[in-house]
Amino acid sequence: MGKTIICDGSHHHCSIHREREREREREREREREIVVAAKRDFLISQISHYSSGIAAKKPNLF
Repeated sequence: MGKTIICDGSHHHCSIHREREREREREREREREIVVAAKRDFLISQISHYSSGIAAKKPNLF
C-alpha cells in the first residue's frame, strides 16, 4: 500500500504485478457482490413489507 508499482519489464516483475492486479480485481468483485446482495435483500424486504400492508389495509391506489 502506498507505493505505486511500476513494471520494469522483467518477466518476474510483470507476473507479480499481474497477480496483484488480479487480486485487487477479485476484491472489487467481492465488494460488488456484497452491495448487490444487500440491495436485493433490502428490496425483497420492502416488497414483502409493502405486500403485507396491501393485504392488511387494501388501500385504494387510484
